Amino acid sequence: MNFIKRSLLLLSVFLIYSHAGFSNAENIFIPEKIDAGIAIKLNTPTGKAMTAIWSTVFKRVGVKNFNVDAYPGKRLSKMLADNDIDFDMWRVRIYDFILLKQGVIKKIEQIIKVPEWNGMNGFELFAKDPEKKIKIDSGKDLINTEYKVDYLDGHVWAWYWLPRWVKPQNLHSVREARQSLNRILLDRLDLYCASENTVLHLLKEKKYKDAGIRKVGSAGVTYLTGWFSGKFRNSKYLPFLIKVTDEVSKMRHSGEAVDIASKNGFKMN
Repeated sequence: MNFIKRSLLLLSVFLIYSHAGFSNAENIFIPEKIDAGIAIKLNTPTGKAMTAIWSTVFKRVGVKNFNVDAYPGKRLSKMLADNDIDFDMWRVRIYDFILLKQGVIKKIEQIIKVPEWNGMNGFELFAKDPEKKIKIDSGKDLINTEYKVDYLDGHVWAWYWLPRWVKPQNLHSVREARQSLNRILLDRLDLYCASENTVLHLLKEKKYKDAGIRKVGSAGVTYLTGWFSGKFRNSKYLPFLIKVTDEVSKMRHSGEAVDIASKNGFKMN
């Protein structure tokens, strides 16, 4: 958050709380509990890293109980929009606009983004290429090619963008990363599009370790951060939101967030 934006937000908080009769930091309202969700399995590097980072953030700002569960992406988006959950730890914003268009959720303007992003999800392309002959600089390089491409079901960025570049008969979604890696081993698939954190730890397994599967390029990136549900727009939560944003910013810029992510096997940019 830059100085001007932060100053304006602090001024808004001051005016609101002055009107309400509060006069000092001791009166800041801190929720007793935060119920959070993430649209990825908790035992993955991403799930472990985000849980560790956000549990640290909320503990430092005074939240006593921080609970996390994994949900399907569509369900989690609806829960957040309906105030049935407090917080989404790892959010792809484009998903909300797709679900809004489909009528799954009714409105999205009330959810609140934590300004400091907590990660960058790169959608990398993996292939069996031991001789390092393949190089793809962007998703647009896939246009007018015959590459057969898989992507992980539920990765909204890939679902939204890949059909614009890959011929429909050559594009498929899969439930598990190993499905695509196995198809690559059998020469039934050319490229698998997924985040590095989904694939790199699998490539260390014996089956894939010496198979020549490597990252051959990038289709694009998306930035992710945490989002609070609309109930946090209530003025009593504003100082709390500032404390959360400040703590995330400190952890990002000090390198602590990256260290926590790394310890959990997650590559954080």
